[in-house]
Amino acid sequence: MKSKKQNDLVSAEPHPFPEFSVADTGALTEDAPLASALDVNMRMLKRVFQDDGTFICREFFSGPVRCFAVYFDGLVNNTVVYESVIRPMIEYIESPCTPQRIAREIIINIETKIVNTAKECFDAMLAGDSVVFADGYGQAVVASTKGFPVRTPEEPAAEKALLGPREGFTESVLMNVAMVHRKLKTVDFCAETMTFGTRSGTKAFLCYLKSVVRPELLSEVKRRLSNIDMDGILDSNYISEQISDCRNSIFRTVGMTERPDVVAAGLLEGRVALIVDGTPVALEMPYIFMETFQTAEDYYQNFWFASIGRLLRILCFILTVSVPGIFVSLVSYHQELLPTDLALSIASAREGVPFPIAVECFLMITVFEILREASQRLPGNIAQALSIVGAIVIGDAAVSARFIGSTTLIVVAFAGITGLISPRLENSVIVLRLYLLIAGSLLGLYGILFALLSVFFHLMSITSFGVPYLAYWFVPRGQDQKDVLIRAPWWTMRTRPSFFAKDRIRKGE
Repeated sequence: MKSKKQNDLVSAEPHPFPEFSVADTGALTEDAPLASALDVNMRMLKRVFQDDGTFICREFFSGPVRCFAVYFDGLVNNTVVYESVIRPMIEYIESPCTPQRIAREIIINIETKIVNTAKECFDAMLAGDSVVFADGYGQAVVASTKGFPVRTPEEPAAEKALLGPREGFTESVLMNVAMVHRKLKTVDFCAETMTFGTRSGTKAFLCYLKSVVRPELLSEVKRRLSNIDMDGILDSNYISEQISDCRNSIFRTVGMTERPDVVAAGLLEGRVALIVDGTPVALEMPYIFMETFQTAEDYYQNFWFASIGRLLRILCFILTVSVPGIFVSLVSYHQELLPTDLALSIASAREGVPFPIAVECFLMITVFEILREASQRLPGNIAQALSIVGAIVIGDAAVSARFIGSTTLIVVAFAGITGLISPRLENSVIVLRLYLLIAGSLLGLYGILFALLSVFFHLMSITSFGVPYLAYWFVPRGQDQKDVLIRAPWWTMRTRPSFFAKDRIRKGE
C-alpha cells in the first residue's frame, strides 16, 4: 500500500497524457500514442489504474534492457504469464530487445501482436491479455494470456432433450464459437467480431455460412446491430430487445437458444447467429412463430413420433390460452350449449361460492402463476415440495372452504399443465390466457372469437428481419411445408427454407 507521501508525489507529477484522467478512462474518445520512455508509460498506467487492486505491474530486465509487463490478476493465467512471457524475456540476453523481436523470437508459444496506442493496451488488458513494454520504444507487445475461470459445458436446464447432444453454451464466447465451429467444419463458416457497450466492451461474434445466407438478411442484421448505443451489454437480451422488429409485441422475433446444435442447424438453413460474451444464450435471426413448437429432439428421433409431439404441442398451446376463457363464457352467457348434466354439475359445484366465475378463474390463475414463479426461484427439493403443497393442500382447502368451485380448479389446472409443454411461449401464454379470459367474461364466445382474430391479425402483421412471422402457413409449395406442422423424413428434405437461404439446394445428398 502506498504511503500518503507517495500518493502526494504521484498526484503532483504532471500527467503525460492529459486525456487519460482517472475520471474519464471509461469514455476515451481519442487514441494517445505510447511514449518511448519506459517511466512515462509506467506512470501513465499506474495513474489510470491506481484504484484497481487487481492491476499488476511486473518490472524486470531482459538483458540490458529494462522492461515491465502489466495485466489484471484474475483475468490472466498466471502460469502462462510467467512461463511464456516473463521467464523467456528474463533469460533472453541478446540485444537489442525490440518489440518486433519480443513478438517474433522471444514470446513464441502464444499469440502476440504489436500495438502503438494506450487505448489498445487498455483494451487488451481488459480482455485478459498481458502487455509488455521495453525501454526506448514507443510500442508495446500484447501477449494472449487469458485465463479467467469458465463453466464447463453442460446440458441446458431449459432445453433438455432425451436424445441428441448433451452440451450447452457457457459464458465464454470463444468456447461457444468453437462448439459451433466443431459441428460445421467448413470454410463457409464465418464469425465476425463485434463489440458492444462503450463501458462494458462486450465482445460478440456474428456467425453465418457465407454461401448460404442471403446478403440482404446479413446486411439488415449488421445495420441493426450497428445502431445499438449503450454503455453496457451484460446479456444477449440487451441486444435482442433493440433489434426486434416489433418491440411492443408479446411474441419474440429474435430466437434464443443455449444449444450449439440448434445454432448449427439454423446456420445450415441460412440464418444468422449472434454469440455474446458473458452469457450462455445465443441469438438466432430470423425467428418465426412455428419455431416455438419445434424442439431439438424432433430431429433426433423417428419422424412419426416427432410429428405427433409437435402436433401435441400446438394443440396444448391452443388449449392453454383458450380453455379458461371458453369455460367462463359458456357458464356466464351460453349455458344452453352445455349438456344438462354438466351444467347441473357445475352449478352444484359453485353453490355457496361468493365470487363470479370470471373472478374465480382470475384468482386461481394468479395463484397458479405465483406458485410457478416461486418454484422456479427456490432450490429443487424445496420447489418440488412447494408444488405438491400448492397443488394438493391449497387447492383442496380452497374447494372445501367454498372459496372456489371444483370445476374451476380443474379448468385452471388443466390450462396450467398444458401451458408447460411449450416453454418458449411461457410468457406469451400468460398474457394471451388473461386476454381471452377478459374477452370471454365480457362478450361470451363472441368476445373469444374477436380476441382470437385480433391475435391472428397481429401475428400476420409481424415480421422478423423481413420474413413473415407466419411464414410457410399459407405457402402452397410442398417443399416448404415439410417442417412446419409435421417433421418430414430426412430423405425428403432436400431444400432449405425459401425465406432464409440463398442456396436452397442442400449439398452432399
